[in-house]
Amino acid sequence: ADYYEEIIPNIHINKDLIMGSMKVINKRKITLNKQENSIISSDQTIYYYPIELLHYAPLNQSDFIFISKFPSILIRLVQLYHIEQLRKLFAENIQCYTVSLNHLNYDFSLSYEQPSADILFQAITRRSVNEQFDMENLESLGDCFLKLAISMSLYYQYPLANAGELTKEKTNEISNENLYRLAVENKIKNYLYNEKIIFQGKDSNWLPPGYIIKINNNRNKYTHQKVKRKAFADMIEAFIGAFLLSSNYRTTIKFMHWLGLHVIPLDQNSKVI
Repeated sequence: ADYYEEIIPNIHINKDLIMGSMKVINKRKITLNKQENSIISSDQTIYYYPIELLHYAPLNQSDFIFISKFPSILIRLVQLYHIEQLRKLFAENIQCYTVSLNHLNYDFSLSYEQPSADILFQAITRRSVNEQFDMENLESLGDCFLKLAISMSLYYQYPLANAGELTKEKTNEISNENLYRLAVENKIKNYLYNEKIIFQGKDSNWLPPGYIIKINNNRNKYTHQKVKRKAFADMIEAFIGAFLLSSNYRTTIKFMHWLGLHVIPLDQNSKVI
């Protein structure tokens, strides 16, 4: 850090962070009536760069502006990787069959039966992240379908039960605690995107891929998010809404059944009623 501060003008590197900062390079304007160059003052916006990239200095202004976009690009690539892992998890656990003439075809990829990457990204994104989209619309859709599917399943499974008993069972099934438990058991808890990513300052919580924080006091903010259990329940409902929006109600019910929700009425022999 001291080396770069010495050889590069207007550079300041905070040794407590992993990013360097530099003001925008001034633009020079050539005037025809003078034999010297006049400098046009640029804005005083400060851009932050990984320290390693300063090794390639000197760079021009357009290079630094392009480099300043690297953190956002890296974040999107990591998020896309997580989404594809989530799609793979769904494809491996939700059996989707299509009937063709006299034989049964198994579609392992679920490419036409599960939500696309952008829909799933919306389903895992909370409003607190301050993205241009969030899970709330999908959550609202999934919540309505969840209540309908559970109510119908309980009605057929317990035809002699009274309204109070059915309501109690439904309340337990759709409770935030139960949905949180299912998120943990099905290993989809870590896909939730809850906190806004901050690149610099004392509240920074982003690390480039491959970086490791060895200081225990600051490690958690880079590796963990502070999330209430209800947020995981909302994510489950958003997943249901995403499947319902992207496929059909049968595939959505299969997804809910895989989660562990009692949406398919079964008898004592585990056969569909």
